[in-house]
Amino acid sequence: MKHQQIGASPGYAFAHYGLDSTLDRFLWSIDRLAALDYSGFGLEILEPEHTAIYSDHGVTRLLERSRERGVRFPSFTIWHCTTNLTSTDPARRALGVKQFAEGAEITARLGIPLAAIGSDWPPEWVGSYRAEYDHAPAADFHLPSHHEYENVWQGYVDAISQCAGIAARYGIRMGLEPRANSLVASADAFLRLAGAVQSEPLMCILDVMHCAFHREDAGIAIKKIGP
Repeated sequence: MKHQQIGASPGYAFAHYGLDSTLDRFLWSIDRLAALDYSGFGLEILEPEHTAIYSDHGVTRLLERSRERGVRFPSFTIWHCTTNLTSTDPARRALGVKQFAEGAEITARLGIPLAAIGSDWPPEWVGSYRAEYDHAPAADFHLPSHHEYENVWQGYVDAISQCAGIAARYGIRMGLEPRANSLVASADAFLRLAGAVQSEPLMCILDVMHCAFHREDAGIAIKKIGP
């Protein structure tokens, strides 16, 4: 593997510090990753309060530290909107779009080319979530009816279409990660979504661990999704 391809997800900071991560803890992560000879570090809003990290002052300090340490930011994950976008409640989906727009603006200010989100199951249909990590997918969940599913799917398509349009206006790509036990959980589900959205900025972020959870062959998934 080329050196330039080795990086760390924003989970690096949360693994050390939990959900109370601050600007200083992200700066610490950049220092540590540079010492470990990593060349990339993703940034993230995991909880709504993390938006405060990316004030004008925060963005300036992150960019300065990035240049000093030679650690680039290949992606920005706007995670706090993920569950809202899948909601059965139109008002909550609208909040998810608003949160994505705020994150896309931060992504552009940081000069990052890719804004990333994941998929989830509608929270109103979830009994419990898996406990392996914060914001893990659903563990116990249900589907009321085919009719209700199709209504929610169309609402999700509309919300993702709005987000893709926002990404296009900022000149960035939008990546969506299929996740276990979610509306988009496989390569086939992503292709169905992409076909409905029909937006150039939309791309797939394939997590091979979620492929493994669903017994989906990662090589075949990559070939299905293509470029």
